[in-house]
Amino acid sequence: MEKLITENELAELFQNSVLTIRRNRSAHPERLPPHIKIGSSVRYRLSSVLKWLEEHEVGGETACAQNTTAKTESSQSTGRRRGRPSKTETVQAKNAGK
Repeated sequence: MEKLITENELAELFQNSVLTIRRNRSAHPERLPPHIKIGSSVRYRLSSVLKWLEEHEVGGETACAQNTTAKTESSQSTGRRRGRPSKTETVQAKNAGK
């Protein structure tokens, strides 16, 4: 049988209070892994929690390299950069329209 952890154990693992875990489970279920109700008790499968944590991992060397590559490719394909044009670009655009 797979290990089930309690709300208290999940709160300790996430370094949150049990109250925060309970509030998030009710108001923002996407912020927590799936849970199991056994009577009035709430339990979490340890494997589901670990999988959920891996899926929600942000950053790291691999993710940064992918984001940089994607940004570079998208700006090269359109020939434009994102955001507000610089003063030089604005003046050049005005002069080109005259």
